[in-house]
Amino acid sequence: MAVHGIDHINIKAPAALLDQAKDFYVRLLGLKSGPYPFQGHGYWLYAGQQPLIHLNTRESQTSGPSYYNHVAFACSGPEDFIDRLQREGVEADIRTDEHGTVRQIFFTDPFDLRVELNFPEAEL
Repeated sequence: MAVHGIDHINIKAPAALLDQAKDFYVRLLGLKSGPYPFQGHGYWLYAGQQPLIHLNTRESQTSGPSYYNHVAFACSGPEDFIDRLQREGVEADIRTDEHGTVRQIFFTDPFDLRVELNFPEAEL
């Protein structure tokens, strides 16, 4: 069981702000807008080949203190994490992404912010 690094952050905001946010991160951080494999309006912003920021639409606030939606960590050893979450009494949503290539575990931290753990296809 290990966290290897941050996979990406997700920001959900009203559609009217997405272009502005994309331009901000492209200008200030030098990220590039790249392939967006989901339906609907949104952007993946890349550093080289790594997608770092996922911008997508949410018209109203549903949880958390801001448009920040979640941080995703690249991990290995999903069963160990699942066992640890159960021992700690943390409710989790465990699934495979819509493309069938990443196992994901979602939960909230004490601040009501979402955390996503991503495991490679080999660990589905």
